Amino acid sequence: MKALIKIGDSFALPVQFYDTATGEGLNITENMLITAEIINSTAQTIATPTILKLDQGTNTGMIVLEV
Repeated sequence: MKALIKIGDSFALPVQFYDTATGEGLNITENMLITAEIINSTAQTIATPTILKLDQGTNTGMIVLEV
């Protein structure tokens, strides 16, 4: 399935960082730097999402990318 996002649509993508050996979420600390860009099919950057770190006590390893 190919995702299709049209101009004007909101975008929020939950992402979890986890340990591949244990399957457990990795605690995201304040000293970690996470960046993201959304690239179109012609390799142009079309958006730089806001990154929201979720409560690591209840959502270990979880962030949300929003545009």
